[in-house]
Amino acid sequence: STGVIGGAIVSAPLDLEGSAETLAKPSRAVYMRHLLQALRKRIKAKNFQFPDAIDVKPLASIKTFHEFDQHYTAPIHGFPSVKEYWHTCSGIHFVDRIRVPILILTALDDPFLSPSCIPHSAASSSQFIILETPRYGGHVGFIDSLHLRRTWLEKRLQRFVLEISRA
Repeated sequence: STGVIGGAIVSAPLDLEGSAETLAKPSRAVYMRHLLQALRKRIKAKNFQFPDAIDVKPLASIKTFHEFDQHYTAPIHGFPSVKEYWHTCSGIHFVDRIRVPILILTALDDPFLSPSCIPHSAASSSQFIILETPRYGGHVGFIDSLHLRRTWLEKRLQRFVLEISRA
């Protein structure tokens, strides 16, 4: 036994390809720029740490996760292609193997995630998966009031932990 009695997944890009395609849409450009800026900093830091191990020249022209993962993530981690990386590492292929109660919480209006990130099929056939897809919540937003000290998400996660600890 691992001692793990349950878990929660919140706003996760369980389908990496679907999420990358969603974020590549023009309406998501502000998010893409922000996320790629952070990834560029990481690559530059790795290049500083390991000079000449990483080619930083393509960084300036990269505009999507597909390009970033093709130039950096896939090859750095030994994948022959970005498609192989996305397929192998997408959590959507593993959620049906979970054998402890798990809450999967994904807002339907999450601007980072595609519909393929929501494991409807696995949830419908598993006694362990509790899938909740509120209409609103954005990407890890789930705020019910700006005046409260705790968000709806914090309260929901606390309630879930109490439920599984009593079982």
